Amino acid sequence: MPTHIDSDINIAVERMSLKEKIGQMMQIDVGQLVDSNGSLSKTAAMYWIGEWNVGSFLGTPGKYDSHCKWYSPQQFADFTDAVQKIALENGPKIPVIWGLDSVRGANHVKGAVMFPVGIGMAATFNPKAVYNASRIAAKDTRAAGVHWAFAPVSDLCVNKLWPRTYECFGEDPYLSSQMTSASVLGYQGNYKHDGARVAACVKHFISYGYPFNGEDSGNRHVAQHDLFEYYVPPFQAAISAGVATVMEGHGIVNGCPVAMSSYCQQTLLRDMLLFRGMLVTDWGEINNQVFVYHTAKDINHATWATLDKTSVDMSMVP
Repeated sequence: MPTHIDSDINIAVERMSLKEKIGQMMQIDVGQLVDSNGSLSKTAAMYWIGEWNVGSFLGTPGKYDSHCKWYSPQQFADFTDAVQKIALENGPKIPVIWGLDSVRGANHVKGAVMFPVGIGMAATFNPKAVYNASRIAAKDTRAAGVHWAFAPVSDLCVNKLWPRTYECFGEDPYLSSQMTSASVLGYQGNYKHDGARVAACVKHFISYGYPFNGEDSGNRHVAQHDLFEYYVPPFQAAISAGVATVMEGHGIVNGCPVAMSSYCQQTLLRDMLLFRGMLVTDWGEINNQVFVYHTAKDINHATWATLDKTSVDMSMVP
């Protein structure tokens, strides 16, 4: 867990305008950069980076390429390197950070090693196996020019009706904590100096795996003692292992959307668990305050309320 901010980061932040700082807090889907032929649109990249100062992109360009759905490491890296070149020549001239769902291996990269899903890895009861799987996933992810993996998934799959049960390390908090810690260490290592590692992102904070009705992103009713006895330990393990980032979870906990919960994101995550890294929203969760949860009158209100009440550092924008 970072205990200080590197001096070069402080210098970069000090020279940025307010608009540039806001742009650095945005993460948009790679589809915004792909033209009708499935290639990188340099015009679009220059627009998003130069005009809006976007600090992060996520996903694979293969999703939008009609010719090549599954990019090899070289193809993927050529794409991300071209975007990085644009980022270093436009806007605040800061490299972008690229995020990818490399949960069971770098499944968006052609030729990457695939591993069993989380519940399968948990069934081995072998943290070393999880460590090695995460280490290899990090290597294959980094080979594509991606520096950030949205993993591990440390939710407890308590409600078996929940459609993402297979992604988790089971429902036992001790086992999940052990596997989570091993996974974080496998992904990250000394990631700032090791070109075969990536920043990990433990998700989804918190109690995402217990929707009341089984629906994804559904309401969760969690007693305080259950929260701390069952759902907190895997995230505490990730933080103790030095996880660089956390992703908040879709949905509502005890009547309040997590993305707008000062208790979940400030009191619990920052003050009690002492997380000092970067916190990113899940997909579109700030906008969802308007369109799904109806807790904000418009996107401006949703943005203000989220940033005013919580400790979100980056918004994953659709």
